[in-house]
Amino acid sequence: MTYIDGVHPRGTPPNQSAPLDRERGRTHARSQLRLHLADAPGDYLEGALDNPELGTDELAMLLRNRAGTTEIVARVGRNRAWMRERSIQIALVGNPRTPQILARRFLP
Repeated sequence: MTYIDGVHPRGTPPNQSAPLDRERGRTHARSQLRLHLADAPGDYLEGALDNPELGTDELAMLLRNRAGTTEIVARVGRNRAWMRERSIQIALVGNPRTPQILARRFLP
């Protein structure tokens, strides 16, 4: 049987993975988070904030992602446990979507 290029019967083509959504961000293992956080969409990032596997390295990657919204950045900035780490403070201040009043808290 011959198919037209780009058209695949019965849903998702075999080589294409499932979309990165909030639920996947919430449930992915740490290794999968590291693979996707650098270029994931905003929904995935929001889910990743609720993931128990999210560590400081992954959180810094999340803050460097340009798809992160102001709400995501502010949520990180309000979490005192996350903001104890110097690497997270630097990543937060370096994010262009960080509200100015929040960034000033961490500047000398």
